[in-house]
Amino acid sequence: MRQDPKSVTLKSAYKSAIKLKNFTLIEVLVVVAIIGILASLLLPSLSKARGNAQRSVCVNNLKNISTAILMYPDDNNDYYPHGDSRTSNNTTWDDLLGEGRYDGRNITTAVAEANRIEDPANGSQIYYCPSSGIDYFDSNGRPIRTYSVNNTLMGRKVSVRQSEVANHSNTIMVYEHAGAWAQGWKAGARYDYSGVGDFHSYHQKTSFLVLATADGSVRNLHEASTSTAAAGSEDMWDLD
Repeated sequence: MRQDPKSVTLKSAYKSAIKLKNFTLIEVLVVVAIIGILASLLLPSLSKARGNAQRSVCVNNLKNISTAILMYPDDNNDYYPHGDSRTSNNTTWDDLLGEGRYDGRNITTAVAEANRIEDPANGSQIYYCPSSGIDYFDSNGRPIRTYSVNNTLMGRKVSVRQSEVANHSNTIMVYEHAGAWAQGWKAGARYDYSGVGDFHSYHQKTSFLVLATADGSVRNLHEASTSTAAAGSEDMWDLD
């Protein structure tokens, strides 16, 4: 029985296509090597892009926190919020910003006066740096805070007036801190340069910290440049 010429042509074409799909071991290894080279070139760029995006979030957080802090004195006789009240009513600077709706929250006095923010719905991610390497929730499910305030301005139970700050553009107000606390926890206010162990930047630069000054601007500075205690530079933790 004679075969249909069209059938023979289709079979030949199919066999040719199958042959084209077969790769030698050397060809496969070459492709794998090329993919490996491309990955080694792209991954650092992707990592850097991710780091830049996280840094942008951190800067934006500090801008939002600064705006909230700077609105507070308008309603409180020119005083900044206090850093924490310790044994008084357990309110902290972030509690006061949330209770007064300055940071976009509307927490109750009872929530503000608790030791910590227990319900994540009462927390805010503006207090969390995504580059910290720390989970947003602690082991008990509480939202955490990776920023702290300068307690020369916002101290324990007391704070100063905005008018008492001589140089707003060169006085640290809020900054990123090594470690973290539950939001609303009475800790995390420092007042001077005391070494790399206490301050930390999560943004690919050792000994640098992202901070906001009392005029609301955000900067990235080397820790040693912020205090007279290191290298004789102008002290950004004081009022004058």
